[in-house]
Amino acid sequence: LLYGFDSSLTHFGYAVARLYGDTGVQWLACGVIVTKPSADARTKTDDARARVEGIARELRALVERHGRPSVIAVEALALPLGKTSLVTVSALGRCRGLVDALAVEHGLTAHEYQPQALKALVAGARDAEKSAVERKLACTYPGLEQLLQQVKPANREHAADAAAAIHAVVTTQSPEKTP
Repeated sequence: LLYGFDSSLTHFGYAVARLYGDTGVQWLACGVIVTKPSADARTKTDDARARVEGIARELRALVERHGRPSVIAVEALALPLGKTSLVTVSALGRCRGLVDALAVEHGLTAHEYQPQALKALVAGARDAEKSAVERKLACTYPGLEQLLQQVKPANREHAADAAAAIHAVVTTQSPEKTP
């Protein structure tokens, strides 16, 4: 099974797919783990910890639902332009660390792809709009299009980024084929 992620504290995108034959991809899941500020948190650090713990539980449930990953791919972090607080950088790092921890737990190394490289690979241009990436993925994988349509429009780009990471593995690597 191939797992793809777009790690973030507020909108953590995921996709799960199975390979068949030489190039066939069956999409099993695609979505976004959305976290909200914790009402119980006294500080931003407490809030981030609570959210990260929630994402960790959701990732564990995802693996329980779909099975053990054979490949994990992730879009590299892109820090927001301008002034980024240390709390934000720390929270993003912790979320990305969840992907690495999941990979280590299953004896894998996460394949990391830069956002511009994913855009170029999927849509043909490093500066492609998120909507162009989503449209190209939907055209390439009709089964994925159905799953993306189930995600709220405001969250779709995160699910599409996770699917793009899987697309990168399928088109540039030789992942272990699963029946």
